[in-house]
Amino acid sequence: MTPEGLERVRFAVLKLSGGEVEQLDPKEVEREGTLRDAYHPLCWITATFLLLVLVAALLVYLDPLSTGRLFDAEEWRDADTGWSISDTYPRRELVDGLIKRRGLIGLTRVQSRAMLGEPHWKDWPMRATAENDHHLIGPERFFLCIDDVWLFLDFDAEGRVERARLSVGDE
Repeated sequence: MTPEGLERVRFAVLKLSGGEVEQLDPKEVEREGTLRDAYHPLCWITATFLLLVLVAALLVYLDPLSTGRLFDAEEWRDADTGWSISDTYPRRELVDGLIKRRGLIGLTRVQSRAMLGEPHWKDWPMRATAENDHHLIGPERFFLCIDDVWLFLDFDAEGRVERARLSVGDE
């Protein structure tokens, strides 16, 4: 226990005893209830509130009920990936559905390129290699977006997609 924590306990005991040493008798404490019991309702309310906030934040972040939009190859190829004022980037929703449904896993390079089109040039983003294809999704989803989001497809030794992942900038 930290010195600050110990000091809080001492203060709580002093407050509960009303400043009277006789009130600190273990039998009296047992009869009146423990220090933990004295703060029990407040602790439960606070803990419940914090738990609800945490669960709500996780649900918003993970979005378990959404599976993204069903993939449409024509819409994917026609989507504008450049920065625009309208802030509509169909590839964002389409890629969410692909990744959540694992719709790319197991496809050959030929199949994935037939579905997504040719990947972008190999010198950008910097971590692109011959072992993966990468497709531009569009700007980040955050308020202050400064980087592009890329879909990386990592291929196994047999030339099949073993992992589909999103990457921002040159991560």
